[in-house]
Amino acid sequence: MVLMLLLATMLLVGACGSSDATSPGSGKKVTIDVGGGKIITVTGPPKVAFFTFGSNNAYMSVINPSMKRAIEAIPGAEFTMFDPAFDPQKQLNQLQNALASRRYNAWIVDAVDGSLICNIVTKEAPAANIAVVQVAGPACGLEKEPSSQDHWAPGTVAIVDNLSTNFLVDWYEYVVKKNPGPQKVIVVTGPDTHPTFLQHKNALAEIQAKYPDFKVVAIAPTDFSRLKGQQVTQSLLLAHPDATLLMGIYSDITEGALTAIAQAGKTGQIKVYDRGGSAPIIEAIKAGTVAATTANYPIDAANAATDALRRAFAGEEGPRVILNDGGPVPAGSETGMTPIDSSNVADFHVEYGG
Repeated sequence: MVLMLLLATMLLVGACGSSDATSPGSGKKVTIDVGGGKIITVTGPPKVAFFTFGSNNAYMSVINPSMKRAIEAIPGAEFTMFDPAFDPQKQLNQLQNALASRRYNAWIVDAVDGSLICNIVTKEAPAANIAVVQVAGPACGLEKEPSSQDHWAPGTVAIVDNLSTNFLVDWYEYVVKKNPGPQKVIVVTGPDTHPTFLQHKNALAEIQAKYPDFKVVAIAPTDFSRLKGQQVTQSLLLAHPDATLLMGIYSDITEGALTAIAQAGKTGQIKVYDRGGSAPIIEAIKAGTVAATTANYPIDAANAATDALRRAFAGEEGPRVILNDGGPVPAGSETGMTPIDSSNVADFHVEYGG
């Protein structure tokens, strides 16, 4: 009799423990506070629509499959990817169609134009009990806010942020200190409609006001491709033959710029800085043709976005803002900016472009 009572007690304790536990794949209803006075209710497992930025560059060719692997590692989760091919209107249409389909209870959004999708990701999606995590470009014009901590949009679960004006101020401060005295600087960016274009312009305005010798002679947009990076740099080298520094704001662009510099016979005459840290750029730092970079972390970004959804569907609280693509953040850093140069390049782990 005593043994039977003991066994019954053990079974009861076990049952109580399992009923309190919630996992993303449990199928239980979970309420999520998405900010702005909004509470949504989701039922796991997550049925995820991933709205990528595109697929035809080195970073996207890694984050896209990494996102699929990370989501599908959640028991019972489903994954569908929508590729707008860098077209903001197409991405909005994809979001509208996904909303109307009622097939998804979770979105991960890498915005092509954060202002264009503001209403649907912060109002319409939560109204339909869809948990939204953003990756990279903030919604609702929040990229204008200097700090990454202000890039989270109420109505969404979280943002895996990878750039801010303050981050870039830190980066350009590093470059200025490495290059004292008068400099003539070419900056080769992504599209002028992309959030990073404005962030670079704002950061450079602040830097030039503080360091008048750091003179930006050209800011030129591209489509993020190697070819356009090469073509634009060729034109800029002809227009500014006395340029001393070139800043490539994404590694594919920088790789194209390096080709143009070599073809012009200016390797070693123009100091090159990168933003992205792809495998070819890391090798260029080791070879001395690129001075330094700051890295993107597409695998870490996919894992961080997935973790944010996993926590939400498990009823757990998590950070609203995840810095630096979910990659390493130096202790005490408010931006996550980490230079990679000849002093530490041997220890850097490349996540894309190999």
